[in-house]
Amino acid sequence: MVGLLRFPDLRDLGSLSGVEWETLRSLNRACVDLQQEWEAARVQTGRAMARMEVTEGYTEHSRFRYHAAAMDAAYDPAAQYERRISEITWRYASASMLLGITVLDRLVSGRPPLNPSVVKQLASPFRRAGCVRPATPRNSSTAKSSANCCWRP
Repeated sequence: MVGLLRFPDLRDLGSLSGVEWETLRSLNRACVDLQQEWEAARVQTGRAMARMEVTEGYTEHSRFRYHAAAMDAAYDPAAQYERRISEITWRYASASMLLGITVLDRLVSGRPPLNPSVVKQLASPFRRAGCVRPATPRNSSTAKSSANCCWRP
């Protein structure tokens, strides 16, 4: 569970650059808070759905369906908020994972720290899906065009 993770002390991170560490830490806190917000939204949506179903059951054959209409009206914004917060949570979690895996690969391979602009691009929660590709030599004849890609090492 993401909420139970504790980010390690800076002294334990070895050759992690300050920019990498601060970015990973910030993304970690964002993910923890967003996960808690998403859980709260799921509870609210579930409660609204249960009330709507109960109300639908006893007002099914009634001419007076104001209660059912009210519960339906309360459910819609709750469901929309749950969907929206889940999308936001996913974006930040994927940015955190992408940066974390890239930094781990860099550490294991013994490469120098990522420059701040690369860290910023990797940490962006607003990347298009599928825009990150494996690194290929820039002058390779088999390298794909990166015109539609927002980051490529």
